Amino acid sequence: MHSSSSPSLAILVTLALSHAGSSPVGVPATFGSLFTMDELHCKDNPHSYPCLEEMKVYRETQGAQGEDAVVRCASKAVADSNDFHTLRNLTHVLLDMDTIIKVFDNSSSIVRVGIEAARKLTNHPDCLREFDTKDSLDCRCFPLYSKVAMLKYKNYGWWAEARQYFRQIQEFTYRGMPNPVGWEDIYRTPQIYIPNLRAHEIWPREEWEEALPIGVGLEQNYEAILAETKEAMRKDELWEDTYRFLYKNGEIVT
Repeated sequence: MHSSSSPSLAILVTLALSHAGSSPVGVPATFGSLFTMDELHCKDNPHSYPCLEEMKVYRETQGAQGEDAVVRCASKAVADSNDFHTLRNLTHVLLDMDTIIKVFDNSSSIVRVGIEAARKLTNHPDCLREFDTKDSLDCRCFPLYSKVAMLKYKNYGWWAEARQYFRQIQEFTYRGMPNPVGWEDIYRTPQIYIPNLRAHEIWPREEWEEALPIGVGLEQNYEAILAETKEAMRKDELWEDTYRFLYKNGEIVT
């Protein structure tokens, strides 16, 4: 997911100007990065995207203002852009993929625009090309961003759209290769798919000894795990994001 090449001079200049708060004639003032380097997980991805001013208002007011402006601007940017890096960076920022803090997760409208960016990105020639340049066990662009879009559909409970999207991924063919992503079960949609593994929504207890020994170990140590979990929950400073593609502070299941 990270770029191995150095950011271009143009991107560095744009980032510097955005943080300085000024732009020369001909450079859009709303193009830059919403975050400092300390706020990013993936520091080697150049963060530069449109709609910066709209995003700033939304962030600074913690979502109280600016949602509609972000949606309008970002929707137009996604629709108008055919640039791989712009689509990728919009996907990352709108879906909170790279940031230590969460900004847009609580807005279903903004998340929908992020999903559209991800889906348009997967159809970009530079993204599809990774089916030729990378092995099936490498992190390829198309499966990665398909996985991210699918997770967002699931997280928000948009299951009708998730199922429709799942079928589209299964029916996708690349250079005569059917279903190169490999997905077979809607509950198992990783970015790197290893075939011929068993998948259950909930693993039957009778299969644990033979196929899921970790389940047996967790069951045997239930009391100790429960006590340690309760102790950890009393210490707020121990909490951190467990998986940044989920909701703010992870997904709560009741």
